[in-house]
Amino acid sequence: MRKLLAICLGVVFVIGVGAMPAGAATGLNVIAGCAQGGSSFGLEVDYDGTDTNAFLIDNSPTNETRVITTVFLRLNTGAPFNFTMAAGDKHQVLRWRDVGAGGAGTVYRLTLRRQTGGGQNYTVSLWIQNESEPDAFVGEKLITADAWQFLTIDWQAATSVSANDGAASINKGAGTPKGTTTADNFFIVDQEQLGGFAGIDAATTGGACWDNYDSRRAP
Repeated sequence: MRKLLAICLGVVFVIGVGAMPAGAATGLNVIAGCAQGGSSFGLEVDYDGTDTNAFLIDNSPTNETRVITTVFLRLNTGAPFNFTMAAGDKHQVLRWRDVGAGGAGTVYRLTLRRQTGGGQNYTVSLWIQNESEPDAFVGEKLITADAWQFLTIDWQAATSVSANDGAASINKGAGTPKGTTTADNFFIVDQEQLGGFAGIDAATTGGACWDNYDSRRAP
């Protein structure tokens, strides 16, 4: 499993196995203005002041026990994107799921939050499902608005129930990863979602840019 979300000629492609069709496609735009270095086009998640979800779905993972994801995110607070959220607001922007029969649902997720205290200051936080805890906080990184942020999310399932040897971490750029190596997360991943969902409200408006999404089994 290796997938690179490339934006080319106004079409979203997944290079590798599988395909990444649009999910609830309202609010997704493929535009040059969201292109990161080396790309011609990028993906804009256009928040319209409602709670409408907008995301891409990748069904190509197959019972994965290790997933390493890298992606570029830019929150453009100025024209023409004018991205903003209310202080303290948060919603999910990435999630990895087990959607098979009897599956665990969301196995881990990335949440975007605007900090309180004034200014356009944001964080992205990683949350995982454990056998005994459905939503465990792993770590977070500060997001600088109006600049590309390179994010790495690394997840490894535990070897068995109650083994407590699973791992998950989040990193930004060349910083120090924040995470755990004692997770009780004996799960699999067979779907990935990218966009905006689960918590969007009327105070979230404007465009967030994503590009160069890469997901793979090994470094």
